[in-house]
Amino acid sequence: MRPNSSKEKAFRIIREEILSNRLRPGQSLNERSLSQRLKVSKTPIREAIQLLHKEGLIELIPQKGAFVAQITLNDIREIMQIRQGLEPLAAGVAASSHNTEELSALENEFATFAESSPKDYKTTHEAGRRLHRFIIHSTRNQRLIGLLESLNDQMDRIRSLFYFDLSQDYIDQAFEEHKGIIKAVKEGQSVRAEEIMKAHIRNYWERLNELAITRVY
Repeated sequence: MRPNSSKEKAFRIIREEILSNRLRPGQSLNERSLSQRLKVSKTPIREAIQLLHKEGLIELIPQKGAFVAQITLNDIREIMQIRQGLEPLAAGVAASSHNTEELSALENEFATFAESSPKDYKTTHEAGRRLHRFIIHSTRNQRLIGLLESLNDQMDRIRSLFYFDLSQDYIDQAFEEHKGIIKAVKEGQSVRAEEIMKAHIRNYWERLNELAITRVY
């Protein structure tokens, strides 16, 4: 895709709006209104929709049109199963191959957040996402990075659906788990980093399951 092309612009904006749930699951996508809003012609909109369909973010229904793909319980379970298998592995590798300066910056960020109470989920979530991305890229395994980055994009849709449903107790717990991961990675404790990451993902999965069962199908 040519950088800064109309198709790239449409793809980037529509994709980000889907991942952040500004375009909601099941919402109809009208080429004309998108064209007017994004100030590009219909052709780049149509091309962007086709690309997003290939990513699984848009459903194309004959005689009806394009719709933002639904999020199902099965989607959540599949994504979380893969994360539970791969992210602990990544955390273990990161304990022996991370960038010390980047990790120190994350550690300082979490130390600052530790002083705030109660903790804002959206803010701490962004810090947590940066930590997960740091862990993933520290593996220097391009195939693993590609798989987990793709999953993290899909997770953003799921996370944003439940931002305001998580209890303060869970937010505090997740924050402490993130700090534990940082400590284990910093100290080169591969097994410990894997264990905490596995527990962290399992705990989030359990909480998601409780919330999602009444919100998705």
